[in-house]
Amino acid sequence: MIYQIQFEEWERIVASLLDERQFDVAPLKISDYVVFKLNGGEEIGKVVKILQSDEAITKILRRATQEDMNVYQEVVRQEQSAFNLCKEKAREMNIPIKIASTHIQFDKSILRIDFIAEKKLLLKHLMKELTKVYPQRIEFRQIGARSYAKQFCAVGICGRQICCNAFLKEFEPITIDLVKLQNLSCGTAKLTGLCGKLICCLAYEKESYLQGKDTTSKEKDTTSK
Repeated sequence: MIYQIQFEEWERIVASLLDERQFDVAPLKISDYVVFKLNGGEEIGKVVKILQSDEAITKILRRATQEDMNVYQEVVRQEQSAFNLCKEKAREMNIPIKIASTHIQFDKSILRIDFIAEKKLLLKHLMKELTKVYPQRIEFRQIGARSYAKQFCAVGICGRQICCNAFLKEFEPITIDLVKLQNLSCGTAKLTGLCGKLICCLAYEKESYLQGKDTTSKEKDTTSK
C-alpha cells in the first residue's frame, strides 16, 4: 500500500511500508501516526490518504508507539521555543527577516528555520547564537510569500480553503499577462491572494483562454479570405 503522510502543518510526503508483515494484523488507516525515513533520519507524521498508486518517496518504519508520541509532543514544544528565540535574536541583531516557522526533525538531528526576507542574507552571526542553545544541525531556508501563505488553512475569495494549503505542491508563475488574457480589471483586490501576489487560480483556465483566442484568430483569418 501507498500512503500520503502529513508531517508538518503544510508538508506532505508519499511513503510505502518498509515491511508489510508488521501491518498484517492491524492495517494502517487514516489519522494513524507513523514513523518514516527522511533526510537520513526519522520523522513522524499522520496518514491523511491511502493511495491506490503513486511513486513512494520514502518508507514507513513503524506505527508510532506511545513513546514516539511522547517524544513528538516534546519536539513540538521545542519548536515553539526555537521559534520564539529565533525571533528574539533576529530582533536584537537587527536582522531584517521574518521568521516564518521552525521545525525540528523527529529524531532531533535537524532544526530547520524558514524565513522571509527581501534579499539574500548571510546569517552566520544568528547561526552562531543559535548553536549555543541547540545541538541539532541548523538549516536556514529562505521562502517566498506564497510558500509562507501555504502554511495557513485560510479561506480564499471563493469561500473555499486556499489552494496552496489544500493541494498545490508547486507554484506556477502568475504574471499580469494572465490577467490581460482573461480581460480582467488589473486594479481589483480580488486578483490578489493572502500572500499579496496574484491568485494562483488565474492559471487554471489559461489553456481554455488560449484555445479560445486561437480559435477566434483562425475564424478572423477565414473571414478575411
